[in-house]
Amino acid sequence: MTSHPIHIANGDSTRELLEQSDLGGRVVTFREAMVDGPIQKLHTPAFIESRSRFLSREYSESIGQVKQKLEEQEKALDESRGSPHVVIWVEHDLFCSVHLWYILGRLATGAPAELELVSIGKVSSRPAFRGLGELAAVELAQLYPQRKAIDSLQLGAALTLWEAYASDDPDLLLRCSDEARLIPFAGESITLHARRYPSRAAGLGSIELEALRILVENGATSFPQLFPQLQARIERYGFGDAQVLSLLRMVTKGEHPLLQIGETAGEISFEVTLEGAEVVRGTARAPRGLYHDRWLGGVRLDSSALIYWNEDRGAFERS
Repeated sequence: MTSHPIHIANGDSTRELLEQSDLGGRVVTFREAMVDGPIQKLHTPAFIESRSRFLSREYSESIGQVKQKLEEQEKALDESRGSPHVVIWVEHDLFCSVHLWYILGRLATGAPAELELVSIGKVSSRPAFRGLGELAAVELAQLYPQRKAIDSLQLGAALTLWEAYASDDPDLLLRCSDEARLIPFAGESITLHARRYPSRAAGLGSIELEALRILVENGATSFPQLFPQLQARIERYGFGDAQVLSLLRMVTKGEHPLLQIGETAGEISFEVTLEGAEVVRGTARAPRGLYHDRWLGGVRLDSSALIYWNEDRGAFERS
């Protein structure tokens, strides 16, 4: 085993900790948000272009800057292929699972001679552990002995998971139970992803419905009040404030919005409409028109061709 592996860190917080640790080696940072926006099967120029347009719009950065960063990121992944020793560091939530499937899929051809993974759901010193970024550098380094080797069978499984996630057929991912058993936290992540679709009962995905429920039941009126409560309930999704705000802005659209958002001097406030309160109470369903050009992996949701998740049946239903 080489003494100086390439570390692939999912996000800057993990990168900073790795650089502060005594593990040594080069650190490659994977910065993306593939739980949101249009997705294609694997890295292509068209994929980079599509992601650049989406991320530029969502994060208010120029398309040129975003595209350059994505291209540099993909180049770093290419350089990692065929390397003597690569260690991937990811967390246990859906946000990170999607990235893990993608990264392993990219490394499947010409894989490193020694490929290992650090992916854990708990740390003994942190009873309320949520992610690697909250650890100290010394705590992160202590996880290194827990790394697990990734073999060719797991690489194939991850590639299959990614291609199913990127497909325009959501049922494909549900059929990946065999592959999910080979990749940490994949089974739970598949279920969480399915629950992002509007439910047959409420007409809303689980995250936006839970946010409305907190606003109605707990009396939260501002984002600083809402977000910590919501994080505690949807921790396994791993969503940040940008993804949550995007969903909340979605439910303000249409003739019958469920939420009103006010922004004054950088402060964001909320008021649930009568229609929104009825959805929370279960006396009404969310209007179809809320889901317009909304991407979940490779599936584009639109009011004219909406796909619902039926939790009782554990199945998707077409409208």
